[in-house]
Amino acid sequence: MLINRIRGLLAEFGLSFPLTLDSLRQATAGALGGSRSGLPDVTRMAPKEALEHREKLKEKMRCCEQGINEHVRHVPSGSAFGVWSKSL
Repeated sequence: MLINRIRGLLAEFGLSFPLTLDSLRQATAGALGGSRSGLPDVTRMAPKEALEHREKLKEKMRCCEQGINEHVRHVPSGSAFGVWSKSL
């Protein structure tokens, strides 16, 4: 969704970029790199900041997933999320 928002913002200024994330990243770095692009500063900075934000979120998600996987490795078999069920 974030990538589509970036594309939408840039489309308002008549710019279109390839569909893949890597292509978008490379194209925006070149096309939006300097003030000679004629775009307002906010428009040039928004895609860069959005892509950086996306990378930070991905890293946080990787850390969370790693923590969950580590937890699961140490949870006794048959327990739910490490909480032992009590028998009545």
